[in-house]
Amino acid sequence: MLAFQILVNGKVACTAGAGEGHRVLASALSWTHRDPGRISFTVGGVPESDEHLDYDVPEISVGDEITIRILETDEVDKPSGSRPKIDRND
Repeated sequence: MLAFQILVNGKVACTAGAGEGHRVLASALSWTHRDPGRISFTVGGVPESDEHLDYDVPEISVGDEITIRILETDEVDKPSGSRPKIDRND
């Protein structure tokens, strides 16, 4: 399966997989002037059930280095959590 292996400062933080039925695998790094001391880094996915899966990654700060390796592998980490799908009809 396709996977993102996330390394932070050279250490593997997680290996997130897009197994059968997955429609999205994503990683996002963001910063906003509204909270200048906070840098947000997330890794997650969305399977056919439309729930949002999250993977554990460490907090990121100035000077950190993030590497994303794109792999084909059978071994990935279990998601650390999930959130229900968003019903866009409400």
